[in-house]
Amino acid sequence: SICFDPSSDLTLLTSGDIDKNIKIWDTENGNCKGELKGHNKDVTSLKWSIDGNYFASGSTDKTIKLWDLKTLKEICTIPTLGYGAINDISLLNTGEQLIIAAAHNDGKITVWDAQRKSLFIEIKENSQQKEIRSLSFSPDGKYLLSGGFDNKIKIYDVMNNFNSSGELDHNDKVVSVRWHPDLPIIVST
Repeated sequence: SICFDPSSDLTLLTSGDIDKNIKIWDTENGNCKGELKGHNKDVTSLKWSIDGNYFASGSTDKTIKLWDLKTLKEICTIPTLGYGAINDISLLNTGEQLIIAAAHNDGKITVWDAQRKSLFIEIKENSQQKEIRSLSFSPDGKYLLSGGFDNKIKIYDVMNNFNSSGELDHNDKVVSVRWHPDLPIIVST
C-alpha cells in the first residue's frame, strides 16, 4: 500500500506485503525519514483522513492502528478480532469523532469509533460472504463506497445508519473503489 500525506506532497508512506512496517519517505530527496513498527503481519492498507489530520494502517493481523507521524508513535490500536483479515480501511473525521471503516476478507464491513476503540456498526449486507476488497468515504462524509468479490459496488448512507443507498454491477470481482475528490464521480476496477 502507498499514499501521500494530503498536507505535504513531500511525504510518502509505503508498506509492502512481506514487510510488517510502514516507511516514511521524503519525496524531494528520496530518503527514508522513519519507520513505523507495530503490526504483526502484512500491512494491507494505509490511509489519511480527508482532512489530513489522522493516518491509519490496516493489517492481516486484524488490527487497525492510528499513528502520530510527528513523534513516529502509535496513538492506539483497534482490535478487530472475530472478523476476517483487513483488506482496506477508510477514515472519516466528523469533527466530533474519528470513524474508521474496515473491509474484511470474510465479507463483512465494520465501522469503528477510533476514540473509544469500539465497534460502531457491522454492515452484514454481503449475503454471499464474499471478500470486501475496497472502501472509500465520500469527500463530504455522507456516503461509504464498497467493492468486493460479489461483483458489486455498494453505496451506504452514513447519515442513515449506513443503510444501503444503491449498488452497481461489475462483470467480475471489484478490487478497488474511490470517490473523485471534488465531483460526484466514483471510479472502480
